Amino acid sequence: MSLLGARFILGLLLEVPSGLLSDWWGRKYSLILSALCKVLGCLVYVSSTHYEGFLIGSLFMGAASAFESGADSAYLFDLLKKYQQEEDYRQWEGKAFAVKLLSFGLAGVLGSYMGAKNFHLAFYASIIFFIVAFIMGGLLRESKPKLESRLTWKAYQENLSEAFLIVKNKPSLLMLIIYFGLMVALMISSHWYFQPYLKSVGLKIESFGTYYFVWLLMSASASIKSYQIEKKLGQSTCLIIIPVLLSIHFLALGLFSNYFALSTIFLGEFCFGLIRPLSHNCINLQVDSKQRATILSFMGLIQKLGMVIVAPLSGYLADLGSFANAFCFMGLISFILGPLLVIWFFKFKARDLSLELAAEL
Repeated sequence: MSLLGARFILGLLLEVPSGLLSDWWGRKYSLILSALCKVLGCLVYVSSTHYEGFLIGSLFMGAASAFESGADSAYLFDLLKKYQQEEDYRQWEGKAFAVKLLSFGLAGVLGSYMGAKNFHLAFYASIIFFIVAFIMGGLLRESKPKLESRLTWKAYQENLSEAFLIVKNKPSLLMLIIYFGLMVALMISSHWYFQPYLKSVGLKIESFGTYYFVWLLMSASASIKSYQIEKKLGQSTCLIIIPVLLSIHFLALGLFSNYFALSTIFLGEFCFGLIRPLSHNCINLQVDSKQRATILSFMGLIQKLGMVIVAPLSGYLADLGSFANAFCFMGLISFILGPLLVIWFFKFKARDLSLELAAEL
């Protein structure tokens, strides 16, 4: 757990600085650096025999996560905007996230077989794919940010202050960042209790990988269809339905231990696939390219801060009784705070619009 904690803490500390650097130097170089950190992390893992080596590998992986966060989506949106196709962002973001989820599922299935023979095989396979990602990152093309060529501490502070000012002057944007960050934090935290829940239902450990892959298929499907879902239901309905479905999912797992409750995991995975395209599109439409990755990193920061709060509390409740307490706790948070944040978002959005109209007059 200490290795995961080190990786998580470094990712938290680098979340906003990495987003700002992406806005400054370009998304391309941020993604290249992320791939390089992944390669180095895997190399350190396979060559280490002591705790210190695994700690360094975990730190590389934490840095990789931070440099990738926000930069990939910002690059995609800027690319589409360059060709005046930003309205298609939700479709492409949904497809990209679906491919990512499916790769997770395939990696889980193949990695389990490789790990059964030799754990190093899984790392060697990962290194190959990360090297390919590093090379492909170098082939990306983007317009250089119209900023000073040399990054100074003063310029860093000014750029960060400008991003904070944008969020401060747009309370509706702040509510979106908090809402999406909290919902993702709840979903990721809940994943830690899936394995003990599967055991409680009576499923064999050998089948866990298959269930994991099937759930990710649901997430990938929701991600691909996110554009059609939002177009049919509307943004407001999507924002409300996510915490409602998550509440049903969490409370069912917390109150029951049977196959019916197990099936509600599909509700959670549906939300997991829907939320990234929805959240990034909502935020991208409200910010300029200059600050896009930085402000997306704010959402990642809120997500990690949410996990800092939710994970220990849910773990404490699980230790007091069982993981059922943790699920009920997360269900109540989703049921209470989710709709409340949505109400505040629309309240501030109406105020922001009125202020913008008044400024134009």
